[in-house]
Amino acid sequence: MNIHKTVVILLALLLAGMAMVPIVSADDDSTESSASSLSQGQTLQPASGSTVNIDEAESLALYNVRELATKDQELSLWSDATVELATTYYDIKNQKTAYAFNVLKDGQYAGYILISATTDKYPVLELSKGRIPGSDPEIAVKSRAMISESLSEGKEKIVSDYTPVYLGGLDYYQKYTVKNLKTKKNEEVFVDVHSNKIVNISDVKIFVPDKITPAQWNTYQKEKQDDIRKSWSLQRQMMQNGSVANMAVSARSTLSYTNTISGVPIYLWTRGCSPTAAAMVLGYWHDHGYSSLPLSTTLINAIADKMATDPSGSTWPFNIGYGVNQVLNTYQYYSLRASDDYVPTWSRDVAEIDASRPFVLSMYNGGTGAGRSTPYEDHSVTCIGYMDSTPQLLKIYDTWEGSTYHWLQYNNWGWAMNTYVR
Repeated sequence: MNIHKTVVILLALLLAGMAMVPIVSADDDSTESSASSLSQGQTLQPASGSTVNIDEAESLALYNVRELATKDQELSLWSDATVELATTYYDIKNQKTAYAFNVLKDGQYAGYILISATTDKYPVLELSKGRIPGSDPEIAVKSRAMISESLSEGKEKIVSDYTPVYLGGLDYYQKYTVKNLKTKKNEEVFVDVHSNKIVNISDVKIFVPDKITPAQWNTYQKEKQDDIRKSWSLQRQMMQNGSVANMAVSARSTLSYTNTISGVPIYLWTRGCSPTAAAMVLGYWHDHGYSSLPLSTTLINAIADKMATDPSGSTWPFNIGYGVNQVLNTYQYYSLRASDDYVPTWSRDVAEIDASRPFVLSMYNGGTGAGRSTPYEDHSVTCIGYMDSTPQLLKIYDTWEGSTYHWLQYNNWGWAMNTYVR
């Protein structure tokens, strides 16, 4: 699998009229503190959910694979598919977080579906016709070699096989245990499967926007957990009843139940995920009346320059819409404008897709590890479709994999902001 991500973007959670405070991603050694940090004498407790056993997870996987096949033409070949457990994922404390199942059509690989291993996360987390992130054996070979090369006195240390780690969103890692034969002590080393880089997860610093209080954050998390509980209840009812058609899941008509925008170009990570995701959006508008806009790498570079993306690929989120508008101004396209939505909703996202307008989704804290009050990593993707179902899913190009799209469970992040182009 050809992975093109090298560094995640630094995101700030932006709310209208509020000061912007950077979030330090997992590979940043910054020790900066902030008055808005939730660590100042106040602790947010992670949600407590029950464990989902493998049998129920497999039943959920098979049920959703066959149900989703009836709602999305591109997944129609899954209608009589089977599922097979591929990987069990854990968090940084070795607690189960998710099960990845291979989807098999006539015994051949046809994609995967990711089911939560705990009821404090949405039942269906992700699905795709592509490969499971990190499943290429070459990634583990390269990771072990990289870890061995980075160790001093390498002959006195042993690198174990890895444990698959999933922290939510698009955050997949391989955790290795390095045993020091002299001291008899073990050290855990995490490798991001997308960037194939060692990351220091234990040193992640969590920041939230200025003026956001722990009470406000807890209210958001409570509402999210209420929604998750409803999703589990509905999923279990649907499996008992045998068909989503028997449930009053959505008032939307069958024809508008799922929608995908065609003609969005697919670009791979270049100079950063934010300019790459934004370039896919503007590349779409190139073929819809704005033909003077450049395409591909030329467009990505132009946007990255205007967004002030740094050499490592990091972009401040409030620069995304600004950078897009500056590029449009360069080509004298003043009727097409980018705008940022700092508190997006499902209904607004659906409305954008129904209006045939792809957009950039910048995830803040794409997943939570056990024992943490907020998730870890951040990333920008291009949204091209949705499935208004249970689960509610967004269809995305994640900037890392060629023509492969992913279905991502809506709200499977700590927070997010969208950049619409209208």
